[in-house]
Amino acid sequence: MLGGVEYLGIDDTRLHIRGDGQNRLSEVDTVVLCARQEPRRDLAEGLIAAGEPPAPWWVAPRWPPN
Repeated sequence: MLGGVEYLGIDDTRLHIRGDGQNRLSEVDTVVLCARQEPRRDLAEGLIAAGEPPAPWWVAPRWPPN
């Protein structure tokens, strides 16, 4: 994760950023975006009330689904 930088773009192999007044290119094969997120605890409470505890955030669904 990079802090204090401006993300300018993503292409097939590079992440384009600006930091310390300089444009930079980083060679990447994977980019994970963590955009602003707001908690929705009401959704979890509804699942728990229905007897279906929510999965932890780190459990990703299997892809492709069966």
